[in-house]
Amino acid sequence: MLVSLAVTWLPYGSPPPEQIWEGFGISPEHYWHRLRYLLTHRRWLHLLDATTVTTLRMKAMTQLNPLTRR
Repeated sequence: MLVSLAVTWLPYGSPPPEQIWEGFGISPEHYWHRLRYLLTHRRWLHLLDATTVTTLRMKAMTQLNPLTRR
């Protein structure tokens, strides 16, 4: 579910904080930490193409590091 939400929102930016809270009951920061961790598992390369996995990893890092949001 965490990954599918990120994939759904990938063309539009990031999921709104309200949707993250309603769907998972966690803060956006916690969501991005979990997503980043999940994407370290190689099984996602069998379920998603490598470009999508790389893009999601970069998106998570951008969301977690305020200096790169500019």
